[in-house]
Amino acid sequence: MDAKPFRFFQRSTILASCFAFTLLLSGCQTTSTEPASAAYQGDNGTTVPLSTSLASNYLMARHAILGNDLPSATEFFSASLRHDGDNLALLRHSFLTHYQSGNIEQASDIARRMEALNVIMPLASEPALIEAALADDWKAVVALSDTLSQSDTSLIIAGVARSWALFAQDQFAGAVAEMSQTADLLKDELGLTPIFMELQIAYLLEAAGKDSEAVIHLDNLRAIQSYPPHIQLSIAGAYHRLGRKARAKDLLSNTLSSTFDVADVIENFANETSPLLRPMTVNRGLAQAVLDTSWLDTEKSIRSLLLARAQLSLIITPDFDAAHFVVAQEYFTLDQGDAAQSHLAQIPLNSPYYQPAQLMKISYLRRSGDHDGALDLVRNLSKAAPLNKRLWLVEADILRSIGQCANAVPLYKALLDSTFDDSRLHRNLAICLEQSATSKEEEDEAETYFLSSLERNPDDAFTLNYLGYWYADTNRNLNKAISYIQKAVDIQPSSGFFVDSLGWVYYRLHEYDKAVTLLERAIQLEPLDPVITEHLGDAYWQVGRHFEASYKWQLALQYSDEAEMTKRLEEKLRAAEMPNGNPLQYEAH
Repeated sequence: MDAKPFRFFQRSTILASCFAFTLLLSGCQTTSTEPASAAYQGDNGTTVPLSTSLASNYLMARHAILGNDLPSATEFFSASLRHDGDNLALLRHSFLTHYQSGNIEQASDIARRMEALNVIMPLASEPALIEAALADDWKAVVALSDTLSQSDTSLIIAGVARSWALFAQDQFAGAVAEMSQTADLLKDELGLTPIFMELQIAYLLEAAGKDSEAVIHLDNLRAIQSYPPHIQLSIAGAYHRLGRKARAKDLLSNTLSSTFDVADVIENFANETSPLLRPMTVNRGLAQAVLDTSWLDTEKSIRSLLLARAQLSLIITPDFDAAHFVVAQEYFTLDQGDAAQSHLAQIPLNSPYYQPAQLMKISYLRRSGDHDGALDLVRNLSKAAPLNKRLWLVEADILRSIGQCANAVPLYKALLDSTFDDSRLHRNLAICLEQSATSKEEEDEAETYFLSSLERNPDDAFTLNYLGYWYADTNRNLNKAISYIQKAVDIQPSSGFFVDSLGWVYYRLHEYDKAVTLLERAIQLEPLDPVITEHLGDAYWQVGRHFEASYKWQLALQYSDEAEMTKRLEEKLRAAEMPNGNPLQYEAH
């Protein structure tokens, strides 16, 4: 069978974040007094060629940001400021790029320059606030939090920072009142306090030695049915530190995602080696708040600050594993693998985030095409944890993706009747059985698992398309094939691969006009796909549009990177040129 229906299933999209700029440069005509060959030594040690104009440096900075290259953008904006150090728009953008890159010292310097020019940018006070906290200058923290509170984006950080600053000055009552007031501002329409604020109150009480009161707030959080894994870990850590070890273990055992090595996390709690058991301090509480304000917020403007705030939390608490994990995740999203891996390397073996960090690294290796490296890494992890079924699933998925289905099938079958026994497991097992089948019995087994996958998730468009296309490709159950693929198209109408599958079923049913209509739509959605292009060529030939058919086959030949397909297309083109030739004796799959 052709792998076409699986191509869409394998395809992943790298979503990259970037700034939107609207910059009016008053000094666009300014030219540098330095020679054109001069270079600027950037803040991170990079040598950046200087342009002879402010506008050129700005455009290079913008290009770097659009390419997700924040470090280079910081250098070009800094170079631009050498031309016009008081340009307010440049100062703002330079601050943002330094801040998001984690260059807190440089961001703070720019913030001070803006302050000297009487430019109010509340967000620019965040790095200064952290610097003040590190210096134990709590009065400065209170003053800066007043500035931050002028911005909705920084309002939560302002309230929490003011609370911890008061606590550090032995003003516990004032600290609790400030934290409660901030929590009240954030209550939802049902009057419920956001989970991260409830956790902050518990931390504050814990730090003050008011264990019983802290546990009440943790119990309130535990009663919530659903919250993110890192909040589960934070609650469990606090429970354990406060002597409620049974509650911590129960929480980890019953609710923690299998992305984590649950057994290992519990063991590290039991032997008191987990980083989550470090005593609660002012800086740890503040670091958690700075991270959570963006990690848990769905507001786009706040969520966009996640990388900056995760970096900021690491300035406060360098051994904050959750922040290292988030920074790595964001860098991988920006396709900056080296920077991401440097943060993953900071997560120790006894951290709950160690396995998720390794899984993230495996995912990046696969996305980068290094399947052997990914396979080596997951197998090394499995040697250390041979009963970890999450690792079995990851290894099976890698083997399937590189065509080693015979090796993947035993791993998939070993996961049946486990916590991983879901529609995805049945679908992937079915795909492997179908691709490696050498007998009717093995094909029947594959079909059984496809159907059991759909029983578990009837709206899985990938499974619907794959099974329907398989039926069409083997010229059987064509009415069922139409039903399955039509449903997949209804679920994801923008998928050219699904529309192609539907067109190919109608081709098999000899309804060539309908096939042409659908395949023309499919190629509009996926114009460079060789399989869809070949299919349309075949359909054109069947309706007598022979010149267009040859043109499509020629295009498909240009797009093809598979030897078997290339050979088939060459034979089609030769047959099309012969009198009474029959190109469709080499029909597509």
